[in-house]
Amino acid sequence: MSNKNFLCPFFALILFFFMYSGAQATLIDFDALAPGTPVTTIEGVTFSSNTGLDLIVSNIFDAASGDNYLGVDDDWDEVFLPFFGDVITLDFAEAITSLTVSFVSTPFPPTGSYSISTLLGNAVSQAIPDFILDDDGEVFTVMFESATPFMMAELSGGIDGVHSFNIDDIQFTPTAVPEPTTLALLGIGILILLIFRGNPRDNAKI
Repeated sequence: MSNKNFLCPFFALILFFFMYSGAQATLIDFDALAPGTPVTTIEGVTFSSNTGLDLIVSNIFDAASGDNYLGVDDDWDEVFLPFFGDVITLDFAEAITSLTVSFVSTPFPPTGSYSISTLLGNAVSQAIPDFILDDDGEVFTVMFESATPFMMAELSGGIDGVHSFNIDDIQFTPTAVPEPTTLALLGIGILILLIFRGNPRDNAKI
C-alpha cells in the first residue's frame, strides 16, 4: 500500500474530526413567537410546570433581552409565584453539560431565591441582580455546569417572600463529541493499522 493511498483518507478523517468535534450552545429567548403562544417544546426542550396552567410566551413586563419571555396563562399578569411553590421543568431531548437561565424577578427577592436543580446538583442566584430593567425588574442569571451529562432541570423561585418571576434566555450546551486531540490519536491508530495491513509480506518478515 503506497503512502499516497493511506495518507489521503487519513488527513480527510482528521479534518472531519476537527470540523465536527465542538458542541454548539443553543439559545431560547422566546422572541420568535407571538405573545400568548402556548409553550410545549422548543429546540428539543419540553417545558412543563406544576402550576396546572398552560405555559405561554408573555411580554407584559420587560424582558432580559428582546420583548418576550416565558410566562403562565393565569389570565392576569402571567408570572410564576414562589409562595405557591411554582416550578418549571425542562426535559432535554439530548444530554447536556451546561445550562444558563435568566430569571426576571420583581424587586428585592430573598437572597438565593432562584435556582436550577438537577439530579447531579444545583446552582442558586447571587444576592445582587446581574442588571435592573427599566420597569425595575431584576435579572438574575443562574448557571449550572457538570462534567456528567444530564437531561432534566427544574427552575424555581424558592418558597419564601412575596416576589414573582418569569423565565428568559435559556442557553444550553449538548454533550460534546470527543475532543480533537482524542480523535487525532484515534486517527493515528487507524493510520498504523492501515500501514501494517497494507503490506502483508512486510508484516510477515517482522
